[in-house]
Amino acid sequence: MALEKATLTFYKVDSCGLYKWGDHTPFLGDTVDILDDLLSWSSGKGVAQTATYQVPKGNDLLPSLLLDIKKAGNNYLLTLWNQTPTQQGSVPSVDPNSSVGSASVTMNGTKKGTIPGFATYFWFIPSERVFACVQFDHSTTGHKVMEKYVKSFIDPFSKHVVFNLKADGTFESKGYAGHLSDKHLNLHPKFSSSLFRKPGNTDHILDNHAMIEQVVRKTNLEMKNTADKQLLQRMMDAFRRGINISSKLPASGINVNYQMPIDLTRQELEALIKDWEKSNSNSKVQWDDYGFKIKGEMNKIYWLSGSIARDGFDLDVSRQNAEVIDSNSLIQELNKKSQYILRLIK
Repeated sequence: MALEKATLTFYKVDSCGLYKWGDHTPFLGDTVDILDDLLSWSSGKGVAQTATYQVPKGNDLLPSLLLDIKKAGNNYLLTLWNQTPTQQGSVPSVDPNSSVGSASVTMNGTKKGTIPGFATYFWFIPSERVFACVQFDHSTTGHKVMEKYVKSFIDPFSKHVVFNLKADGTFESKGYAGHLSDKHLNLHPKFSSSLFRKPGNTDHILDNHAMIEQVVRKTNLEMKNTADKQLLQRMMDAFRRGINISSKLPASGINVNYQMPIDLTRQELEALIKDWEKSNSNSKVQWDDYGFKIKGEMNKIYWLSGSIARDGFDLDVSRQNAEVIDSNSLIQELNKKSQYILRLIK
């Protein structure tokens, strides 16, 4: 066991189960029911047997498999394996110091019969109707992949969907458990979630949109990104002529903070907030934010990040290997510290 820094981002469960078209309340299933069903369904299966969806060509979604699911008390920990693309059994990687247009790409071999990828973790607290994406090493939460995985499990793999085995070995839907006599019952699976937004900053910003006098922007410009580097050069030119951006600047990027007067309608402001939340929902980056100065409120800046239920925690966990956190140790530690962690959403 060792202390590791984890970033937790909370989401509300907006829908989970099988729904009649147009209804907002599930006809069959709920979060506990579906997760218990997934736990039962996966028992004894090999990882390769746990795919619930196929990714069509042209889709950016990663394929995923169930690495583990644990229940402790009334909470659950879902661990997914996100498959990374391969080329003839090898994973390509690019040399960041090579030039645009002639980049050097290396093909890294993988062990035959294995599936390259990375793990993502989701801590469900059904009593609060929320879950948290738990990030350790990776900048992505895998949130959208998890949504797709659970939704695709609900139909056709959950206990609520009944199938007949046909003579040719294929299956056909017979109906829904407990309602087989209703031939006209037509349900569809839903699993959706949204960032848990704490009341406060965002509401105050929107309510006072007409009084906003300045917007403060914090962002990170990556020096290995040509467009970002050019933007920083233009900023430096505007500040003081003759300063050139050094090629020795760190590739990890430069934190930039600037402010500007702005006049936004409420609709434009809502669109800005929605776009920012979308781009930041899967990120651990702290230096990417908008702040708003409101007339009459001296020296006060309202940051959008102040409305997201996200924070870092030291968790005492063990690893199965360099990539995967042991599920038992993680859910026990999260449950142990739940009272402290859940202050984020109170």
